[in-house]
Amino acid sequence: PAAAMEGFHLQVSGANPTADHSTYAYVVSLQLGSATWSVDKRFSEFDKLLEDLAGSKLANVASLPPKTLLGAPTDLDAIRMRQAQLQKFLHQLVARPDVRTHPIMRRFLQLDQHSSTGWVSLQPETTRVHEDGRFAVSAFAAVPRSQMIMIAHEDSSHLSRLGRVWSVVEPDELGAFHLWIQGPDAKWNRTHSENYAIKCRAMCFEERSRQIALGFEDGKIRILQFEGSSPVPVEKQVLDLHHGAPVMYIGSTQRRILSVGFDNSMRVFSVATKEVIAGGRLAKRLGPNEFLTTGYLEDANDRAFVGTSNSTIFIYGVEHNPPTFLHQLSMEPAGPVNAIVDNPDDPENLWVAHADKVSMLALEGRGYEKRIGRLTQYARSPTTEASSKCTAAAAMSDLGFVFGGYSDGVVCMWNIASGALVAAFEAHEGGCNQLTWIQQEPWGPQLLSCGEDGKLKAWKLPGQPEAYAVWKPKAVKKDANIIGARSRGVDDSDDGEDAEPVKTSALTQRDPDSDSDGGEDLRGVFGDAQFRKV
Repeated sequence: PAAAMEGFHLQVSGANPTADHSTYAYVVSLQLGSATWSVDKRFSEFDKLLEDLAGSKLANVASLPPKTLLGAPTDLDAIRMRQAQLQKFLHQLVARPDVRTHPIMRRFLQLDQHSSTGWVSLQPETTRVHEDGRFAVSAFAAVPRSQMIMIAHEDSSHLSRLGRVWSVVEPDELGAFHLWIQGPDAKWNRTHSENYAIKCRAMCFEERSRQIALGFEDGKIRILQFEGSSPVPVEKQVLDLHHGAPVMYIGSTQRRILSVGFDNSMRVFSVATKEVIAGGRLAKRLGPNEFLTTGYLEDANDRAFVGTSNSTIFIYGVEHNPPTFLHQLSMEPAGPVNAIVDNPDDPENLWVAHADKVSMLALEGRGYEKRIGRLTQYARSPTTEASSKCTAAAAMSDLGFVFGGYSDGVVCMWNIASGALVAAFEAHEGGCNQLTWIQQEPWGPQLLSCGEDGKLKAWKLPGQPEAYAVWKPKAVKKDANIIGARSRGVDDSDDGEDAEPVKTSALTQRDPDSDSDGGEDLRGVFGDAQFRKV
């Protein structure tokens, strides 16, 4: 299909009055290779197309031009204007790979009837779901080599925020931890579960030592570990590191674990001994009502990146206590920094979910933090509601795509090089809290997502990478658009208005004084084998 689209043209080339003269039917002229044909569509049929696409879980589809107040337009100038608007609408739909290959879109344009191309729908497909209907999924860890998925849950219902007694679940159950293992028969079994009287807000898994760190709303971190060949983890230690405030984030490397708390402190402690290596409150660098939100531990350069609720990322050296303040970045546009993630295949970049966008940051070595800058920014669309925040990110840099999860449950997929949106789908009811791309076998390639609906989902992305090319209309010689007759020419140019907006501006960086404030309270799926690297 990607190669076939090189010879594809689409134009709304005319408009003919209907038999009862109550309205007009617009002539959509198409060409795909040597095949040419046309379809007649009333405005109501365009409206129904949009409704059907939205009902199929596709997200961020283009909007129709507004309806006229006095019924169908009959003035020739108004018809020509509507004709141009509908052409732009169809161009926006066809540009997106997941939309143009969807059966609904293909039926509307009669693509299957007039082309021998083997169309494959590129809408992502759910292959499995792990669910606890009582709670939201706050975090998860996937371990393909051990055939395990670990999931942390928390009660996120509105009533639970009023206090334990008002929870919609049993008052002594506000959090949970589940362990799922895939057996030799490929079936998934929940082999271990723990229910807690407090919300489980964050988690990570260190694979070499087989340790799990669970962060709770009371500021405590429980350390669990697998012993020998046992499939059941055993609780080894409870660390009280955040003064009774919720743990917002936990992440690990082979040597160290970073935790970030709602008490506006960070802690870096040893995987082996659990001794705190570096940490402290960062409150004096925060404005009124600001708080810490997330983090990322970069072991190679002994640095911790800590995000805030108001656009800022602090960078600290964490090889000793107190930590050394290195720099701070101010992300644009303003909004909370919700996730900072890396990709093992691309150690030179970080991906940040913030405000309503995903930004790609170019890392620099230790001592050159002021040179860290934003390479590219990825956005849903100008029509997306501002209230929809980007809450998660994942990248598969070697294949050229990045994902963003949103607070309304939508997941978007962009081409890294061009910035073009190539797919968007409704993944969860409620917010999407985490995304993880799995490339390696036996699971990969596939995308994992979790959300406020209590579900962790595995997604297969059909087709091959080249199928996700964005189509652009090409300017050709124009024939006159004749009202009341079919146009012989196919002019699908709309003056470049649909070009992808790729932003490459540098990060706004503030350079405050470099004094340390640490240690104030511490002393001492793509589908199967089809999708491969190209």
